[in-house]
Amino acid sequence: MAPSSEEFSLPTAEAKSWEYIRIDGLGFLPGLCCPHHDRVQSNGILRADDFEKLLRRHPTERGICIDDWTALEIHPDGSYRVFAAPDAPKPANLLIKEVADDESIR
Repeated sequence: MAPSSEEFSLPTAEAKSWEYIRIDGLGFLPGLCCPHHDRVQSNGILRADDFEKLLRRHPTERGICIDDWTALEIHPDGSYRVFAAPDAPKPANLLIKEVADDESIR
């Protein structure tokens, strides 16, 4: 069984020494994807805040933000379904974010 976030922690210096980078994925979706968008990371920063900084570094990309306990199912015909796990403590939530002309995130 994998350790829970409470059982696993990095030394303070390691936990705060990283930032998001853009990598190529499998090509199912255009843009950038942020799983667990609503969670605080091991560096103590809300993932959504760091992801918005990444979007500003790549302003032509669209961000697909998937909250904890939410799944995105993509079908071969291009349709999709967003849903929460059956025992999820909250409703499913998926956001699409992009950088506006004034550099705000919408």
